[in-house]
Amino acid sequence: MEFDTPDYSDVKIISATGGLIAPFEPRIEWLRGLDYKWFVPAVLAGLPRFGNQTGQLPYSVAQHSLTLLSVLDDPVHQRWALGHEVFEALTGMDVLTPLKNTWPAYIQAEDETLAIFANIYELPFPIPDEVKEADFRVGVAEAKWLFPETDWDALYPGTEPIKASWSPIMEYGRARGHMTDRWKEIMEPHRKLR
Repeated sequence: MEFDTPDYSDVKIISATGGLIAPFEPRIEWLRGLDYKWFVPAVLAGLPRFGNQTGQLPYSVAQHSLTLLSVLDDPVHQRWALGHEVFEALTGMDVLTPLKNTWPAYIQAEDETLAIFANIYELPFPIPDEVKEADFRVGVAEAKWLFPETDWDALYPGTEPIKASWSPIMEYGRARGHMTDRWKEIMEPHRKLR
């Protein structure tokens, strides 16, 4: 079966800010106007990882970002730990990696958004390899923790899960509050475009 490549240029969704956004047409004009310290934690704290398949209280994208932050020492890498999921906040979706890898328009829009975000917060782009590697290893460690019955070593042979201190799954208010506090502390001082 063959499918036409869809045109996403007219796709608009309502955002947590109350306005419409076009996530597949990221623009500096509207991205720099967002109140990230409120918007990103609010959305990511309610957005479950792993397609909400854990069979328990959802493990949020906000908690994932905070866990990644906890294993990185470099200040720039720490800022990317908090900001690397900003496209997920804009779309309200944490697309599972195997699906995302088949969706070129999503990958392109995510890259364009992250490039603009990097400019707003004085971050290097693309995301440094050290952050990408830590993000992957944190993801494997999270999967081993949340899905202990799965043979992750067979799925990801040779991947050493990152060592992190696992806190209980955070409920929405705690994840949002903790991420908001960290955002104000380490992101906002570097915001150059408003």
